[in-house]
Amino acid sequence: MGFSEFKQRFGGVAFVLVVLLAATAVAALVVGLDARDPAFSANQGQQLATVERGDLVVRQPYEGRIDSRNVISVASRIQGQATVVELVAEGSQVAPGDLLVRFDGAEIEADLTRQRTDLTLRSAELRKLRDGDHPMALRKLRGQIAEQRRALSNEQAYLADSVELANEQLLSEAEVKEQKAKVDATARRIQGLEADLAVTEETLHPIAIERAKASYDAARMTLDRAERRLAGVEVRATTAGVVAYRQLHLDGTYRSVRVGDSVYANQPLMQVLDFFDLVVHITIPESEVSAVHEGNLVLVHPTAYKDIAIDGVVEHVSGLAQTLPNKPSWQRYFRATLSISDQHPLLRPGMSAVNQVITHHETGVLLIPRRAVRFVDGQPLASVVTRNGVELRDLVLGARGERQFAVVEGVQAGERVVLQ
Repeated sequence: MGFSEFKQRFGGVAFVLVVLLAATAVAALVVGLDARDPAFSANQGQQLATVERGDLVVRQPYEGRIDSRNVISVASRIQGQATVVELVAEGSQVAPGDLLVRFDGAEIEADLTRQRTDLTLRSAELRKLRDGDHPMALRKLRGQIAEQRRALSNEQAYLADSVELANEQLLSEAEVKEQKAKVDATARRIQGLEADLAVTEETLHPIAIERAKASYDAARMTLDRAERRLAGVEVRATTAGVVAYRQLHLDGTYRSVRVGDSVYANQPLMQVLDFFDLVVHITIPESEVSAVHEGNLVLVHPTAYKDIAIDGVVEHVSGLAQTLPNKPSWQRYFRATLSISDQHPLLRPGMSAVNQVITHHETGVLLIPRRAVRFVDGQPLASVVTRNGVELRDLVLGARGERQFAVVEGVQAGERVVLQ
């Protein structure tokens, strides 16, 4: 008997009854399959999962920026303003000794010539005093003293003869006194010359030489400064890296430096970024900083390359909580530095990255999927499949991973739980 004939013979009510009986049979069949198939629960048609032991890895994502560990800032070392006459192109790879920037050095070179001439003159003046004028003056004084001593000896001899002649009544007393006065005058001249010699030798000449030497030293220092200024005309790379220009306020605009611009001393023009030693800088909210420690492993995912994942480690966590721009003032963050184990050739300073910091790692722990746990008034619960049906159990949870919880109490390994 066909379906149409059955419907006509028994009517619509009977047809509905048959359909209901068939649905019940199918449901019973499904329930029977559920009891044996772990993909379905025994009474709800939901997916199941088995509680197993395994490793629990808790990763906390933090956005960050890839930077060079070594950043060399390049600025003018010339006092005052300096005009740029040559620049290395931005993005150029440089080696130690390569020219980065050259400033106009014409005025410095002219000043250097003047300072060298001045130093030569002051050096000549010092030598003239030390090796010429002063020795000649000392020789002259010593010669005058020797001449006066010879004259004194002659005058003394003549005085002795005069005394004998006076005793013989051949000279008058007046003539003897006159000769004695000549002896005394000569002796005083000798004393004066000896005093002049002592003052010249011990005071005047040393002071004059010190003055000339100080003048020479001042000229030497001025020349050294001029030479350093000239050396600052060319700025060369001290390390290998890539050149990146800095933005400056120039001519009323905010831009990078160009040939012809005048810049001030110590005004940063560019940076040399070391591409061979990169790190990642992240910020950690203060509510999470207790879980991030130096030595924690990290997985770095550059935003520009989704298929690249690089191992790293937390190298340093700042001890100072700070506010961040565009964040509420009451929020505090800690800066952290991540070192990268593999310096991938595609990485560049300034790139952004999502960094998975491993804050917790356990092995051999009992694991339950997050989807199997629900919370009622803060109490975690799980629906556990037993021979008698589904049993709702209280759980005591441990560490919480992205997709799983560690279970301390409530379920056993091998038991199946209903996924929400």
